[in-house]
Amino acid sequence: MSQQFLLSITGEIGAGKSYISQKIKELGQSKGIDVHVIDIDKIDHQILGELLEPLYIKTREEIAQIFGNELMSSNTFINRKKLGEIIFHHTESLDKFNAILYKLLLLRLRRELYEKRGLIILDSALISESKMSYLTNNHSILVKVNQTIQRQRLVQRGYTDKQIVSRLNSQFNESIKKKMILECIEKDYHGKLWEIENSDAENNDRI
Repeated sequence: MSQQFLLSITGEIGAGKSYISQKIKELGQSKGIDVHVIDIDKIDHQILGELLEPLYIKTREEIAQIFGNELMSSNTFINRKKLGEIIFHHTESLDKFNAILYKLLLLRLRRELYEKRGLIILDSALISESKMSYLTNNHSILVKVNQTIQRQRLVQRGYTDKQIVSRLNSQFNESIKKKMILECIEKDYHGKLWEIENSDAENNDRI
């Protein structure tokens, strides 16, 4: 009815979710299919550091009160680097942060979806952790990568060893992500999981 088919692309950090999303978009365009990629992380960034409506300012103030007033800049934006150092060290902190942003994220996502037609890809590392696979009727692609290539890509991004360990420890590994998606498919009697291996060492731009 809506002429929308939603699909989530997920995987561990450094797996190459954005690369796979772009390749699917290019393939769709070659076949005359409209493909839209929505980066969930980018929406988070907008909420934390771009949007000036009172609702978003109030949310950032709440984040600062919970995680530390030093996170708030003079223009009411949240320092994402400092926030990351807090929430990616403690799973409970990450869960609390996700709960705060959940409703605003859905609000922004509805705006992104408005009037779009065709295949719509939600690019999100935390689709499982956030229990949001229902948004795509449990249709998901899990992008997989071996640990050696994953670490190489994160080093290329400028992450330190300590930051890499924190990011990896704060997210479910690919086997847990797979398990959670399959559980949602079984519970809802709907959905499909595809797996893509993206560990080509000669193409480390696949990040």
